Amino acid sequence: MGSRDLPGSIFSNDLDREFWRDLDPVRRRALGQYFTPYEAARLMAAYLTGSSGPLLDPASGGAVFLRALSDPARNLLADGREVVAGELDPILAERTREVGAMLGLGARLEVVEGDYFDLPGSRRFGAIIAHPPYLNHAGFTASKDRKSTRLNS
Repeated sequence: MGSRDLPGSIFSNDLDREFWRDLDPVRRRALGQYFTPYEAARLMAAYLTGSSGPLLDPASGGAVFLRALSDPARNLLADGREVVAGELDPILAERTREVGAMLGLGARLEVVEGDYFDLPGSRRFGAIIAHPPYLNHAGFTASKDRKSTRLNS
């Protein structure tokens, strides 16, 4: 199924509204979950036009960037590139897998469930697209600080 065959709601905030309505707001706050609006994700995805190689979304949330990258107006995944999506929350990791299946990404989508600081450090990506994760600094340990430094060097 190509992105042009999907229901229009997958390329809008409608899909998100339905999904987020069912998530526990207390749990979302505890995990620091704030979600990128679809139109903002589309604008961010446009900056990747002309990029090549695998893409990384280190905190995939509700897979808004997968959807924006597959938007029929500018399908940036039509070239067959791979996407690695990291997600700490198992519920949202599963959501990313479901959206990837709807988009027909199949084996081109790798969902890494866990802390984005634990994503494979030796892997190289053609581009990274992300809404910066909101960190709960109360839970930011010395170990995560070292990992953060490693990722930024």
